[in-house]
This record gives sequence, structure tokens and C-alpha cells, in this order.
Amino acid sequence: SPSPNQVLLTPEGTIAGARVRTFLLEKRRVAAPPPPRERNFHVFYMLAARAAGSLLPAGRTAQSFRCLACADADADADAAGHAVQLDELVAALRQLFVPEEAQAAVWRLLGAILLLGEVTFDQEEGQGGAARPARPEVLRAAEEAFGCPGLGALLTAQEMPSPRGSSTYSIALDAKRAAAARDSVQ
Repeated sequence: SPSPNQVLLTPEGTIAGARVRTFLLEKRRVAAPPPPRERNFHVFYMLAARAAGSLLPAGRTAQSFRCLACADADADADAAGHAVQLDELVAALRQLFVPEEAQAAVWRLLGAILLLGEVTFDQEEGQGGAARPARPEVLRAAEEAFGCPGLGALLTAQEMPSPRGSSTYSIALDAKRAAAARDSVQ
């Protein structure tokens, strides 16, 4: 029986397309720390091992990222192996003729996702419990990595249409809802 996922090739053997019939989105796996004795997606550990160029802060280990921290003590010990795996992945992308600029965009996006995972929120006192970033510099780094300077405002407020539909107004989110918004972006 045919596989539910297929790579389609031309008669010359080049990739012409693909069919994916089964797709599993694991939002919780990206956004939250992994369960005990499990890891997040391997590419994130590869990026952390190389500190993703100038995108990620130098000297950070996989365990220092909230969405990569796990009970697996070997996660950081595997850094050399992850760096080699990243080299192999880059070589494979070259073999598939993925342009360098497209690869750079993928690394920037994955690095931005890691940085966004570091954004946490506190509740403001006396302003209806509105969320505010616990460390604004971390939010600024994520905004810069995504190229979206207004990301913080999008995570801490929700635009609502007025009952008459002629305008919109903004509702401040609490820290729990802001974190849920962050996780849905991540």
C-alpha cells in the first residue's frame, strides 16, 4: 500500500513536489519545557549548540532555554554531537539545492522561536492585572529576531470589534492569557 507521505520526483530524478496526508502539530512540544526524560525538537538543540550565529546569546546552553530544559542531563553534554548534526543538516539542505538565503531565513525563524520561548509575563499592579513582560530586553530580542517590533503589544492585548462594528477597542490580557498568546505564536 502507498505511503501516506510521498516525495514526488520528475523522470530525471529531481524533486517535483510532495504529498503529506498525515500532519501532527505539537504546539505544546515547542512552547513548553518538555516532559521529564524527553526532549524538544532536535533542531533547537542543534541551534543552541552553535548559538545560531549572532541570533542567540553566546554562551547559552540548551538547558538554559525554557523550552529546551529537560531532566535529561545529557542534553548539554551532547552539544558537540548536535553541532555535527547541524553541519550534516546544512549539507543535506545544500544537496537538495535549498538556497543559502532560504536556509538563513529558517535559522533566523527557529532562533526567533527559541527567543520567544524565553519571554515570560508578570501581572501589573493596579491596572486591572494587565500582563507586562518580566524582562523587557528578552521581548525586544524576540521582536528583533522576528522582525516584528510590535509583537509585545500583540501578546499582551486583544483587539475586539465594538458591538456596533464601526470600530475596535483593545483589552489588556493577564499574564496567563499573554503566555497562551506567546505559545500560540511559538
